Amino acid sequence: HGQDLADRCNRLAVMVESIVDTYYPDVAAVEAFHFHGIYVASTVQMANVAGMIREVLRHRSIPSTEYAVRAIRQCVAGRANADALVVSNMVIKHLGMNVAPMPQHAADALAVAIAHGALRSQ
Repeated sequence: HGQDLADRCNRLAVMVESIVDTYYPDVAAVEAFHFHGIYVASTVQMANVAGMIREVLRHRSIPSTEYAVRAIRQCVAGRANADALVVSNMVIKHLGMNVAPMPQHAADALAVAIAHGALRSQ
């Protein structure tokens, strides 16, 4: 099971490196996650993936900033307790899109980028 996770992290690392090599970002923003006492296995997997992403960024000298979910929601939707649908609709509005990005994780990633842009300029 541990090797399977290592293999998946390695495949993801290769994908992240490819994205970095293609688009040459100056900075990265990521959504912070916190363990709430349920789903231990999922939390461990997410921690491994987050660490891998940070290591790829560090290795490429790309600074990264983490934002709490509530801070992202507050920035994008005006309410820290906004649900995923509200955030997705506000992503559409902020970016002038006609439809919501799919899958939902894409809308979440765009929300992180919107929040980073707004909070960085303050």
